[in-house]
Amino acid sequence: MELLRKNARIAGFFYIGVILIAPIRLIFIPNALFSTGNAETLRNIATHAALFRFGIFADLWTAVLNVCLVLALYRLLNGVNRNLAALMV
Repeated sequence: MELLRKNARIAGFFYIGVILIAPIRLIFIPNALFSTGNAETLRNIATHAALFRFGIFADLWTAVLNVCLVLALYRLLNGVNRNLAALMV
């Protein structure tokens, strides 16, 4: 039972990590940088270069957390049904 609880906490940790970073990279950064015109978007990216770099970092970090989350959920649900856990992956 202790191993199941540990796996559940690890999966929850990764899920919370994804939930905290995703709104920043999906809502805030595109609204701040991207606009309808190419020149205006380029000017926004040049002006806010650190925000643009943080957006790239947030995308990469979210992808890593998603992979870790899927693997943690596989470890958690493997005891219930191995075929359905593999299908989730």
